[in-house]
Amino acid sequence: MTNLQLAEVRVVGTDDSQDALTRALKENAGASCTKRRFNSCYNDLALARHNDYREGHENEEGKAFTLTGLLVINEPNAVALQAQMDKSDFAGESSITNIPQGCQMSFYTETNTAAVPDLDKNHAVTDSWYSGYKHYDYTNGKWKDGLTAAEKTLAKAFTRMVWRGTKTVAFGVKGKYVAAWYCNPSGSTNSNGAGDTEGSAAYLAAFKANVMKSCLELTVPAAGPV
Repeated sequence: MTNLQLAEVRVVGTDDSQDALTRALKENAGASCTKRRFNSCYNDLALARHNDYREGHENEEGKAFTLTGLLVINEPNAVALQAQMDKSDFAGESSITNIPQGCQMSFYTETNTAAVPDLDKNHAVTDSWYSGYKHYDYTNGKWKDGLTAAEKTLAKAFTRMVWRGTKTVAFGVKGKYVAAWYCNPSGSTNSNGAGDTEGSAAYLAAFKANVMKSCLELTVPAAGPV
């Protein structure tokens, strides 16, 4: 984890994801995590980490700074996502075909076999998705030029995590796989610019309006006279 990431999850002074990690480690020792037909422990864990990161992103409007709002878990979506991942013929990202309208998906595959048993008990997936900030160009409202396919995938995952207009999220876990659905409240458009041609003026405007800089990358106005 980079110093920038560490600073961002701590910038508001809470880091709720650490409390969620402690709870998830305890609850994952029993069967209570899946009694609601999805892994509620992992959903709480990943949600807290997402929100810690989102709180580090803000928009300067004149001299006022507005924080990116917090996400909440959409339980029906979590149940539906987990049901698709629990099918006997599930074979990875391509097996998830029924994504709700107004939602976009990020997908993670753990390639280190030794790490799979603890994948639903730590922040590895969320931290990996957030690392895509390195590949995002805030000035132009798009991912940087010349990226590899893997880097572009991370950049897109990052924008979904911090997209200002997104209100709900749901996570599914199956062995070495983790999926997330990010959804807006209206369900009419996807959560990060879909519906417009990539690179179009409308597409770029949507990114500029919804992907805020981290507070560490903004110049905070100096305090005026007291």
